[in-house]
Amino acid sequence: MLVCAGAGDAWADQVSSAKAEAARVAAEVAKLQPQVDRALADYETALDAVGESVSVSVAARRAYESLQAQATAADVTHDARAVALYESGGPLTLYAAVLQSGDPTNLPQVPMVTGVVARDAALAATARRAAQAAKQRADTADNQISADLTNADAVDQRVSQLQDLLARQQALLDAASAKAQQLQALRAAAEAVAAARAAAAAASA
Repeated sequence: MLVCAGAGDAWADQVSSAKAEAARVAAEVAKLQPQVDRALADYETALDAVGESVSVSVAARRAYESLQAQATAADVTHDARAVALYESGGPLTLYAAVLQSGDPTNLPQVPMVTGVVARDAALAATARRAAQAAKQRADTADNQISADLTNADAVDQRVSQLQDLLARQQALLDAASAKAQQLQALRAAAEAVAAARAAAAAASA
């Protein structure tokens, strides 16, 4: 009976010691958790800044390419009609041809033809200005990406800080005894660390 009692006391001591160890390690892990949360938030913010710049740049570049295509098409239309008017001899020749035809009803067509060419020129000029403005926006967006990538060490610093904190938490868990690791307090702490690692992996993806 004395042997059994002694064995029971020893087992109770081991359980009590494991519980105390689990509580201590869990408290140390939890103490680091606010720092982990802040580091993860800072990391995601740094990544978002680069991602947002890339998205803005892509949209701006597409808008520029679309407007540039419209400007090119407007120039082609204007040039074609201007060449046709030039090859016909210009407005004076058109007037002369109408007068020689003896049909005055054709006279209004001359300013209409020249007006179309003038309108084409105005539309082409407007399209070029819009394309140029879009190019400036696209260039500005590209420059912002360059600036963000130049400061990409901020992202590296954030992820390094986060990984260091996660490693410290994991080291605390790994150093705990096998008995302590089996207790609910440490299992909950391990799950919290695993969740933080998963969140960090999702952010980097």
